Amino acid sequence: MFYAVTIGRKSGIYLQWAECKAVVDEYSGAAFKKYAKLHEATERMNGAGYSHSDILVHADMVSLPLSDYCHQHTMQVPLEVAPRNELRERDSQHTMDPKDVIIQRQTIRIEELESELRIVHRQLEQFQGVWMREFAERRRAALQYYRAEYDRSHHSRSSSPSGDGNDTID
Repeated sequence: MFYAVTIGRKSGIYLQWAECKAVVDEYSGAAFKKYAKLHEATERMNGAGYSHSDILVHADMVSLPLSDYCHQHTMQVPLEVAPRNELRERDSQHTMDPKDVIIQRQTIRIEELESELRIVHRQLEQFQGVWMREFAERRRAALQYYRAEYDRSHHSRSSSPSGDGNDTID
């Protein structure tokens, strides 16, 4: 597995979940995603504004540039994918201003958070509906149980040995 960390204590591609978790856990605004293939993780990093030369691969507490990692593991370096974000493509003649890179990364993170929020909102609505139905069913069952208990206790008192039938309910 490959974990692409675009926003965290140290960005890059991680091969171990424990190392990835260490750089994103309790980091406000962390952005990361797990991929099955290196080229997918690389595309994610490219989409966030990182060029191949900026991407480090972190494995077993060692960080290597992407090209070095691929050469050591006899892998072909993935093709650099043009970023999807229009901010990156606005001026192909010049490199991006660092402020624009930060804005681009934050924009991507905001879009991801909005998407996650929509999913959580839908799940919450579904859970709330299930919870309300379950609560109503349990309330109905409890009322039936207590009515039956009341009827049994009332019935047993009315047929008590005193025989006058004028027993009071406590």
